[in-house]
Amino acid sequence: MRSIKKLFALVITLGILIFLASCGSSSGIVANMEYTATTTTIKITATFAESEEVKKVTAYIKEYSVDSSGTETYKETKNLSFSNDIYTRANPVEFTGLTKNSKYNYKLYVKTDNYTEEIKTLEASTSNAGDTEENSIEIKTTEDFNNICNNLSAHYTLMNDLDFTGVTLSTAITATSSERFKGTFDGNNKTIKNVTFSSATNIGLFPYTDGATIKNLTVDTVVADFSTGRATANIGALIGGAETTKVENVTVKNVNFSIQGNSSAELNVGGVVGMSEKSTFTSTKSENVSINFSRSRLKVNVGLFAGVFKSGRSVGKITIEGNDVSLLADKCSGSGKIEAMAYYPSSEGFTHIGGFAGDISSSSLLQDSYSNAEIIVSKDTTSSYANKYSLAVGGFVGCNNGGSMKISKCLAKAAITVTAGVIPTSTNGNYRQFDESLMPADSEIASYISELTAALDEEYNTFVSADYTTEKYASITTTKDVAKNNINNSTTCRDALDYYNAAVTDMNNVEKIVNSTTMTTSSATDKYFACIGGFAGRLHQYIASISDCIYMSTGKGVTVMAKDTQEITEDETTTDVQVLFKSNTVGKNDDAPEKITNLVEWSSTLDISSFGDYVKAFLAN
Repeated sequence: MRSIKKLFALVITLGILIFLASCGSSSGIVANMEYTATTTTIKITATFAESEEVKKVTAYIKEYSVDSSGTETYKETKNLSFSNDIYTRANPVEFTGLTKNSKYNYKLYVKTDNYTEEIKTLEASTSNAGDTEENSIEIKTTEDFNNICNNLSAHYTLMNDLDFTGVTLSTAITATSSERFKGTFDGNNKTIKNVTFSSATNIGLFPYTDGATIKNLTVDTVVADFSTGRATANIGALIGGAETTKVENVTVKNVNFSIQGNSSAELNVGGVVGMSEKSTFTSTKSENVSINFSRSRLKVNVGLFAGVFKSGRSVGKITIEGNDVSLLADKCSGSGKIEAMAYYPSSEGFTHIGGFAGDISSSSLLQDSYSNAEIIVSKDTTSSYANKYSLAVGGFVGCNNGGSMKISKCLAKAAITVTAGVIPTSTNGNYRQFDESLMPADSEIASYISELTAALDEEYNTFVSADYTTEKYASITTTKDVAKNNINNSTTCRDALDYYNAAVTDMNNVEKIVNSTTMTTSSATDKYFACIGGFAGRLHQYIASISDCIYMSTGKGVTVMAKDTQEITEDETTTDVQVLFKSNTVGKNDDAPEKITNLVEWSSTLDISSFGDYVKAFLAN
């Protein structure tokens, strides 16, 4: 009897095991799952062993969040799809909007009309990458760079050179100064190149930074074309607007900005940074920067390194003789060319232009840095407000608009030309001549007429390119149109040539009048007020010091023209312009001159032992 009971129990047990075995392998499908994660996404790839059964099922993955006690909470389901005929690899699925550094479970199901079976579970976690510099997020592609806007406070490391040719820089962080990069970007001695900027309030590779660090990077070839008009903006190849930011070991080169301000624009434009406030730059330089203002319009600060350094103490420090000093810039430089036409259409304004910076109002120390600049400035005389503004131009700094600026051991190498009137852009009296001895026979008048009218259009377009107002060349437009009509109706080559000569002579005469136009003002206070200096333009009365600095004049050094035929060689007031500059070094200083110490012109016999190593290296080359 006992034997029968044992046999019965064994049969029952085997039946249960067979049943359980059949339940565990209903589909007979074997699969595996692998994942990659970021701080907010998990991407899963499912692979299947080759089987006819997998072709008969629907496959999907369920996501569950897992709390600290291990409790699961269902989140969402994503279906799998296949792109190969044997159904061995499913297309990846991505779960987004996840929490950083958190656990999730993913359960893989297969389903037919007869059964649903869970065949695999995957435990996964989102990344905490970017929390520290040691655990930074790797940037390998332009897409990765554009995704910085998804986490503006993280730490990033550039792993590859990036080429933005044909790629739009993300606009997600270029809208307003409220969207600021606050993390760390280590360029890892790599290069980002071929960047084109579009319209935004702050314009730069990093449009606005706040408490950020950017280091070990080269930015090569940056273009921004706002020549048709630009509203208020901070524009820089590296940073548009920088606040409490540290920049170290960065090179910006081959920058081309074409800009025209609108009637209310306040523009800060620099090769490296447009506007800097309480920020520090070390071992950073700009090379081959070209900034062209076809019309500067209202209020403009422009420099080959920075547009403006605003007031306040910088975030970086340097120790000098045992004392901590707030540091603005150390071992930095700006090189290139600035061309501008000062123009104010509706209200008073200013233009501040410097080889290094347009305006420095920071009270922090700027030391051992240099500028190598060509600066060409003209003034539009056609506006009724043309006289009611100030111009400040300096080889190193255009203006100190407030604050106790400190500049030490710095160098300005500059060629500066300032013209109070419009700079002539075409050659007076050198319009195209036609050799009368080569005049064809009247039988060839058709081709001769074509040649003359084409030449007339060319001369007219040259005149218009000088950027004179419609009022100035309206009569020339009529002259040109009438002349072309007369030429086209001519019956002899002689008549056609006479009409051509008369028209271009009229153009030339009007051009001469415009190029020699000077400002007529009712009082001296309305005069064009310009402070020009080989090193600094205008210095505010609260300036702390310029010490142990030098300037190098290239070409004629500083050339100031009241108009195109009258050069000013010292402080002078004429009917056209009031210019203030002293010894070719500082344009106007409202404070005690003893605060400018050892600011001298470079010579081969100059003792430069007191100057910084970065400036010495430049002079040595």
